[in-house]
This record gives sequence, C-alpha cells and structure tokens, in this order.
Amino acid sequence: PAPEPTNSREVFSARTFAFYAAMAGFIGQVTAALSWVATQLSSISALATIAATARNDAVTAASTATTTANTIVSNATTTATSAAASASADAAAAAAAAALSAGATKWVAGTYADGALAWSPSSRQTYRRKGSGSSATDPVGDPENWEPIARDAVGAIIAIAANTTAQRFQTYYFGGAAITLTLPAVAYAGDWVGIIPPLNATPSTQQVANNGHLLLGEAAAMVIDVRQPLRLVYASAEAGWIIAT
Repeated sequence: PAPEPTNSREVFSARTFAFYAAMAGFIGQVTAALSWVATQLSSISALATIAATARNDAVTAASTATTTANTIVSNATTTATSAAASASADAAAAAAAAALSAGATKWVAGTYADGALAWSPSSRQTYRRKGSGSSATDPVGDPENWEPIARDAVGAIIAIAANTTAQRFQTYYFGGAAITLTLPAVAYAGDWVGIIPPLNATPSTQQVANNGHLLLGEAAAMVIDVRQPLRLVYASAEAGWIIAT
C-alpha cells in the first residue's frame, strides 16, 4: 500500500521505499511496451510498402502483357494481310504467265522467228525469242537472243519442320524450330525461292544456306531475322541470290 501521512515514521519510510522500488519496475515495463509498439509500427509500415510495391508491379505486369498481346495480334494481322495480298498478286501473275507460255515448245537447236516461245530443257522455264535467227545455245545461257517469260507466281507453299533443300519456284513456310533451308545447287537467272518466316521463331535459329552461291553478296548462309515473307531471286553467277523488292 502507498504511504499515508498518519503512518508512523517506520511504516511511512518502509512504504515509501517499497513504492519507489515498484515505480522503477513499472517504468521499465512501460519503456519495454513503448519499444514493442514502435517495432510493430515499423513492421506495419514495411508491410504497407511491400504491398504498395507488389500492387505497382502487378499493374506494370498487366500493362506489359496487354502491350505484348496487342503487338502479337498486330504483327499477325499485318503478316496475314501481307500474305493474302501477295497470294492474290501471285495468282494474277500465274494466270498471266500461263497465258504467255501457252504454245511454247521444248527448245532444240534451229531457226526461230521473232517472238517465238520455247521452254529450256535445263531450267524448264519459258523464253521468248528476240529477233529472228538461228539458235544453237539453250535460252537459259543466251540472254541476248532469248527473254525469260516472267514467272512470279507463289508456287506451292511447302511447310517445313526440318532441314530441307529448296526447289526452284517454290515457297517455304518455316515452323518454329531451328531449320536450315538449303538453296538449289544449280540455279539460273530468274529462279526464285519464297520464304515465309513464322511469328514465333527465335532469332538466329533459322537460316538459308547459300549452297555454293553468293547470297546477299556473301558466300555464307543468311540468318532469318525478319517476320515478313520474302523472295530470293537468282540474278547471275556474279551477283548470286538477292532479295526481290
């Protein structure tokens, strides 16, 4: 009990000393309680910061995912539109080429009239005679006297999922795996090979092997690092394969 004014000196002194001793312990407990409260407040603040950061990260991730999805859809739409337009143009070109080639006969050494049509036994491509005269050289090797009939159709579209050797006048659709398309070993001016890259290809895992010819001015393979369809055209022994525009 607390000391009372009516206590005797001995009792008052004893109670006073006991009171102050109790106060010392109480102050220690209050200090410890305040320290605990401060620690809890600090933890709550840290958790609030973590929660805010997590929320911001979630918002950023959602925004990034939306942007990526929109980009993929846009690229797919662009590629599909481009391919459709290309196919339509190729179909028209194929019809025109077929009409121009009608009536062509296999070339043999002989005399040809100006404008005569003949197809080369080497390249199987059709040529038109430029001026009347005798012909002793296969049209594929005589550009001065023979003009190739345009052959711009898309050809067959062949889906490939493994290494493949290309055929002239064919278009190849690449799967998503690592693939090498090898160009023909024998090529003639005007030959072409079409390429349709996939949307999900990993850069540098798909390539076109030059097979002994120059390819884009280099005696090396070409890495496919674009998403738009393209056409490689054989220009000459000096120029090799180039990209048609």
